[in-house]
Amino acid sequence: MKLRPSLPTWDWKYDNQSGWSLQAGEPHIEVRRFRPSPSLRPWAPKQRSRVRGAYCLHVFCAKWEIVRSGKRVVSSRSRVHNIVMWFARLDGLTIYSLTLDRQGWVSAATFSEGYRLAIAPYSWSRDNHESIANWLE
Repeated sequence: MKLRPSLPTWDWKYDNQSGWSLQAGEPHIEVRRFRPSPSLRPWAPKQRSRVRGAYCLHVFCAKWEIVRSGKRVVSSRSRVHNIVMWFARLDGLTIYSLTLDRQGWVSAATFSEGYRLAIAPYSWSRDNHESIANWLE
């Protein structure tokens, strides 16, 4: 199944332990409120807020690569500083399409300026989807 959202992307973040994510769409502030617990931690914040997009794509535990004009620019095998550098360059692109497989995993995406994202399971997976963990929220 293909989705054609045509949304701006921003806040591309990479962490070699938890994967990477990007925000898409109009930003909004998400506020989480907590019940006060004066006996346990009286100094703890009563609420937290962060800026989020209308959608967020998370990629974790999967092989991925971003190509442009048929050449790989960055992938899951790239060095961390290269990934961070490319994510800074990709920040602000428009996401034109998302390809979802039968189980709802994001398997590909197309961005402005000719960039394409491909996501695949690791070869040691028992089936095509067991080791892919990516989602669009």
